[in-house]
Amino acid sequence: MKKITGFQITRMSASGFKCFQEEQTFDFGSVSFITGANHAGKTSVVDAIAFAVTGQDRYGGAHIDKLYCETLPDIEIHLWIKDDKGASHELVRTRKRDKMQVTWDGYAIRQADLSQMFGEKDEFLSIFNPLYFIETLGNDGQTLLQRNLPLIDHKAVLERLTEPEQALLENVSLLSPETFLKTIREEIRDLEEGKLVLEGQKVQLIQQQRENKEAVAQGKERMAQIKTQIDALEQKREVGIDRPALEKQLEGLHLRYEELLRDKPEEISPKLLEQLRQAELAQERLRVKSYEGKFTTALAETQAALQAAAAEHKQITTILSHTQPDAICPTCKQPLPNDAVAQAQENLRQKLREVTSRGQGLRSQLNDLTALEKQARETFEQFHQQDVEKNATLLARLQGQRAKMEQELRDYEKELADLNSQIQDRTASLIYGNLDDEEMQRLSALHAEEQEAEEELAALEKVSARPAPDLNARDREVDKLIRQKKLLMSAAVNYLAVRNELSFASLSMPQVKISLYDLVKTTGELKSAFRFQYNGRDYRRLSHSEKLRAGLEVSQLMKRLTGRRYPVFIDDVESITALPKLLDQILLARVVPNAPLSIVTPGQQAPEPLKKAS
Repeated sequence: MKKITGFQITRMSASGFKCFQEEQTFDFGSVSFITGANHAGKTSVVDAIAFAVTGQDRYGGAHIDKLYCETLPDIEIHLWIKDDKGASHELVRTRKRDKMQVTWDGYAIRQADLSQMFGEKDEFLSIFNPLYFIETLGNDGQTLLQRNLPLIDHKAVLERLTEPEQALLENVSLLSPETFLKTIREEIRDLEEGKLVLEGQKVQLIQQQRENKEAVAQGKERMAQIKTQIDALEQKREVGIDRPALEKQLEGLHLRYEELLRDKPEEISPKLLEQLRQAELAQERLRVKSYEGKFTTALAETQAALQAAAAEHKQITTILSHTQPDAICPTCKQPLPNDAVAQAQENLRQKLREVTSRGQGLRSQLNDLTALEKQARETFEQFHQQDVEKNATLLARLQGQRAKMEQELRDYEKELADLNSQIQDRTASLIYGNLDDEEMQRLSALHAEEQEAEEELAALEKVSARPAPDLNARDREVDKLIRQKKLLMSAAVNYLAVRNELSFASLSMPQVKISLYDLVKTTGELKSAFRFQYNGRDYRRLSHSEKLRAGLEVSQLMKRLTGRRYPVFIDDVESITALPKLLDQILLARVVPNAPLSIVTPGQQAPEPLKKAS
């Protein structure tokens, strides 16, 4: 959306807004008087214009509920304007069922689009309502003004400085002089703190040099004392000690020891251990192994069949003994007739013969199986005993082999231990000599102390020989840097003062004076100091008419800073005796007792009185 740099309101209609229950239409000219009694709707007309553009009333009130007509739930504002190029536009804002909608020449737009065209809310209302800037924005007006202040050309500022100041700032980036000055102040503070550190370093350096000299002397004295004690113990250790003989004996012992290491007996191999383990496992398996009959199942089955045949034989015998005339047939449970008894007895005798023959066959089979089982058991026991004896022989042989190898290893290790003991004895004689353990420990401690003392003395002598840093030259260099930075800061402070003077010159107004910042010359800091005065008096002490006059000057200032020529609304115009000359559209509200709401444009025919506001 393009920026609208100027416009005039030609017409507005409103319904459902504050006191306008039914739709009412208002026409405006370059100068329009809005007259009527109190509560006739004069300010409602102006709030409707502000609401159409910003969505809020002329004082930026965001409480939409206060803008509703008491009897209608919806708001509709139509605003017709003519821009500075002579083009006409229609702005419509509606609020229905708590949903806001804005259209521009029939196209839906957002509030952000309106802000792009007419400026942010604070900019628009500061022009439209002269009392908005001070009474609503207050200290926030400082930010609004600063945001709209013109950019000052860097060269224009430099031209007003002295030649030395220009030379200092020639290659300095001053996009933000405040940040630059803050950085310079911090650098000067760091340098001054560095000078204090340097003074401390000077004192510390003198102290360190004295302490190092004393430490070197003490280190040399300590070395002499340690050497005296070492010499005394070394002399005692060597009295009566034949070192060549001991060394020759030790050499022979080492040769024999190395020879033994080369001739080490064979260790028990994993293969032998595995064979031994397998033999022990086999012996255990043979010990718990027992005979498992091959004919056990057949014997059990034959025995069961023989017992079943005997039971059947007994049953048939019993039935046969009871088979007599008039006896009950065991099958049909009916008395046997006399002519059937003989036949039944013959059938039973035939079955008895068959069972007897089968039983004899089973008896013979059982005897054969029993003989076979006995023979198999005897064969198992014979072979089992042979296996036990054979494995026992193998196990004894393997165990003997392992025992022999273990003994050889024990003998070998004993001989090695004896040689090692002799080597240690000869070595101890060479090392200790005539010293006991306590004296030897003392000698070792003295040698360690001597090495430590030598290292400490070498370090001290190295530090003492090191050239001392030239702290005085560094101090002079820091002083020079501080002077240079203070000159640079002074030039930047003057630059900032000139820039602010040029920048704030645009805030010049006939009667109103606005201060945004105070410049602290010593540090270059800008301290917030927002002050608003009219004819030298604080705004809070002004009368209503003076506030209106002051506000009109601010409205004109905002037009100048933003480049926007918008209508201006003046309330209670009857309180001002003489209006300043305004070039843009003016809406003047005036109270006329007992009169209805009316909008009159000079030079136009007086309109009919508007409907009484609800």
